[in-house]
Amino acid sequence: MKNKNQISKKSAAAADQSNRYIAVASGLKRFSTACRDKFNALKSTITANLADEFAGVLKLETIRQVVNEADALAASTPFPALFLPALAEEKVLIATHWQNQQRRIYDRSLSRVA
Repeated sequence: MKNKNQISKKSAAAADQSNRYIAVASGLKRFSTACRDKFNALKSTITANLADEFAGVLKLETIRQVVNEADALAASTPFPALFLPALAEEKVLIATHWQNQQRRIYDRSLSRVA
Protein backbone atom coordinates (compact mmCIF):
# COMPACT_ATOMS: atom_id res chain seq x y z
CA MET A 1 0.00 0.00 0.00
CA LYS A 2 1.27 3.44 -0.92
CA ASN A 3 1.54 6.03 1.75
CA LYS A 4 0.03 9.48 1.54
CA ASN A 5 3.35 11.11 0.74
CA GLN A 6 3.87 9.00 -2.40
CA ILE A 7 0.32 9.65 -3.60
CA SER A 8 0.55 13.39 -3.02
CA LYS A 9 3.89 13.53 -4.88
CA LYS A 10 2.34 11.72 -7.84
CA SER A 11 -0.69 14.03 -7.78
CA ALA A 12 1.52 17.10 -7.63
CA ALA A 13 3.64 15.82 -10.52
CA ALA A 14 0.54 15.10 -12.60
CA ALA A 15 -0.91 18.52 -11.84
CA ASP A 16 2.40 20.18 -12.72
CA GLN A 17 2.54 18.25 -15.99
CA SER A 18 -1.03 19.19 -16.91
CA ASN A 19 -0.35 22.86 -16.13
CA ARG A 20 2.49 22.91 -18.65
CA TYR A 21 0.10 22.41 -21.51
CA ILE A 22 -2.57 24.81 -22.60
CA ALA A 23 -5.43 23.94 -24.92
CA VAL A 24 -5.72 25.97 -28.08
CA ALA A 25 -8.82 26.74 -30.10
CA SER A 26 -8.70 23.44 -31.96
CA GLY A 27 -10.07 21.56 -28.96
CA LEU A 28 -8.12 18.33 -28.69
CA LYS A 29 -4.75 19.72 -29.71
CA ARG A 30 -2.48 20.90 -26.94
CA PHE A 31 0.61 23.04 -27.21
CA SER A 32 3.28 23.64 -24.64
CA THR A 33 3.54 27.19 -23.37
CA ALA A 34 6.70 27.75 -25.40
CA CYS A 35 5.01 26.57 -28.60
CA ARG A 36 1.97 28.71 -27.92
CA ASP A 37 4.19 31.75 -27.34
CA LYS A 38 6.06 31.14 -30.62
CA PHE A 39 2.77 30.71 -32.46
CA ASN A 40 1.42 33.96 -31.00
CA ALA A 41 4.65 35.70 -32.02
CA LEU A 42 4.19 34.36 -35.56
CA LYS A 43 0.60 35.60 -35.54
CA SER A 44 1.73 39.07 -34.39
CA THR A 45 4.42 39.20 -37.06
CA ILE A 46 1.94 38.22 -39.76
CA THR A 47 -0.51 40.87 -38.54
CA ALA A 48 2.19 43.55 -38.54
CA ASN A 49 3.42 42.61 -42.02
CA LEU A 50 -0.08 42.59 -43.47
CA ALA A 51 -0.89 45.88 -41.73
CA ASP A 52 2.15 47.45 -43.40
CA GLU A 53 1.33 45.98 -46.79
CA PHE A 54 -2.38 46.92 -46.74
CA ALA A 55 -2.09 50.14 -44.69
CA GLY A 56 -4.04 52.36 -47.06
CA VAL A 57 -6.61 49.75 -47.95
CA LEU A 58 -7.78 48.02 -44.76
CA LYS A 59 -8.09 49.15 -41.17
CA LEU A 60 -5.89 47.51 -38.55
CA GLU A 61 -8.97 46.12 -36.78
CA THR A 62 -10.06 44.41 -40.00
CA ILE A 63 -6.62 42.90 -40.50
CA ARG A 64 -6.58 41.62 -36.90
CA GLN A 65 -10.01 40.06 -37.38
CA VAL A 66 -8.96 38.42 -40.63
CA VAL A 67 -5.79 37.00 -39.04
CA ASN A 68 -7.85 35.67 -36.12
CA GLU A 69 -10.17 33.96 -38.61
CA ALA A 70 -7.16 32.49 -40.40
CA ASP A 71 -5.82 31.33 -37.03
CA ALA A 72 -9.08 29.54 -36.26
CA LEU A 73 -9.02 27.86 -39.65
CA ALA A 74 -5.33 26.94 -39.37
CA ALA A 75 -5.95 25.43 -35.92
CA SER A 76 -8.14 22.80 -37.55
CA THR A 77 -5.18 21.53 -39.57
CA PRO A 78 -2.37 19.24 -38.38
CA PHE A 79 0.22 22.02 -38.93
CA PRO A 80 -1.31 25.39 -37.95
CA ALA A 81 1.96 27.35 -38.03
CA LEU A 82 2.60 26.14 -41.57
CA PHE A 83 -0.81 27.14 -42.93
CA LEU A 84 -1.39 30.38 -40.99
CA PRO A 85 0.65 32.76 -43.21
CA ALA A 86 -0.97 31.61 -46.46
CA LEU A 87 -4.47 31.55 -44.97
CA ALA A 88 -4.03 35.03 -43.49
CA GLU A 89 -2.80 36.45 -46.78
CA GLU A 90 -5.64 34.84 -48.69
CA LYS A 91 -8.22 36.16 -46.22
CA VAL A 92 -6.75 39.68 -46.39
CA LEU A 93 -6.95 39.61 -50.18
CA ILE A 94 -10.57 38.47 -49.97
CA ALA A 95 -11.34 41.26 -47.47
CA THR A 96 -9.67 43.79 -49.79
CA HIS A 97 -11.72 42.58 -52.74
CA TRP A 98 -14.91 42.72 -50.65
CA GLN A 99 -14.14 46.26 -49.46
CA ASN A 100 -13.43 47.45 -53.01
CA GLN A 101 -16.70 45.93 -54.19
CA GLN A 102 -18.59 47.65 -51.37
CA ARG A 103 -16.94 50.96 -52.27
CA ARG A 104 -18.00 50.58 -55.93
CA ILE A 105 -21.58 49.82 -54.87
CA TYR A 106 -21.59 52.85 -52.57
CA ASP A 107 -20.18 55.14 -55.28
CA ARG A 108 -22.72 53.85 -57.79
CA SER A 109 -25.60 54.49 -55.40
CA LEU A 110 -24.34 58.03 -54.74
CA SER A 111 -24.18 58.78 -58.45
CA ARG A 112 -27.77 57.61 -58.91
CA VAL A 113 -29.02 59.81 -56.07
CA ALA A 114 -27.31 62.91 -57.42
